[in-house]
Amino acid sequence: MRSNEFLQNEVKLLSRKLRAVYVIFGAMLLVQAAMFLGVTTQADSEIVDNSGKIIKTKGIIVVDEKGRERVLIGAPIPGSHDRVLTEKAKALAAWKSKIPEDHPYWSEFHKLHTAAVGMLVLDENGFDRVAVGDRLPDANTGRRIGDATGLTIHNERGFERAGFGLIRTGETSRVGLGMDDEHGEALNLFVAKGFGAGLRINDSKNQLLFGTLEPNKLDNNSDQPFSGYYIRQGKDIKHQLNVLEKK
Repeated sequence: MRSNEFLQNEVKLLSRKLRAVYVIFGAMLLVQAAMFLGVTTQADSEIVDNSGKIIKTKGIIVVDEKGRERVLIGAPIPGSHDRVLTEKAKALAAWKSKIPEDHPYWSEFHKLHTAAVGMLVLDENGFDRVAVGDRLPDANTGRRIGDATGLTIHNERGFERAGFGLIRTGETSRVGLGMDDEHGEALNLFVAKGFGAGLRINDSKNQLLFGTLEPNKLDNNSDQPFSGYYIRQGKDIKHQLNVLEKK
């Protein structure tokens, strides 16, 4: 009974978080549309009809009252010297406490994908805060497994803390919603053809999975398909129910 009550509470919590993500995602799309329709530049813009209602432009940079570049819009987004993720010296100064200077990460830093087709919001210190569009930037901690389309949200130091979208890897696509805490991915809702569909909830030591998994995919290390739930502490499965298990 306690396990069922726990699962019901977690599903209710996930539903509330999903609604919040949808509201944020919708608001960002409205902001992007308003900027495309309401902003123009003399250098790069071209009115392509006589009514003046359609704007054709390569990119838009919105600055704040102090002249800091805060919103980048384009296909791809314009570059910005204010942006930490594209300036190694700024990135090293900002993140070396978490990623030491002698870490191999820094020798690969230039390989991070930092562009996007869509919109990127920076804070006053140049950290990525919100990205929405296609081919989203990599997280500052490393390369993604494929091209991402959707929405990502970052904390005040530029570390990704939430995302919703589709990631393409080769011929397959994965749809997912992820929410992170200071230890890493805390909640993940995923659907991936050939892998399965489910909900994973993690803290620094424990994991709950509820869903279906194909044999030998993701967290299913068995030759049998999995449909049910398990509770893991560290590397040990403490409780498991697989309704497809063959006796």
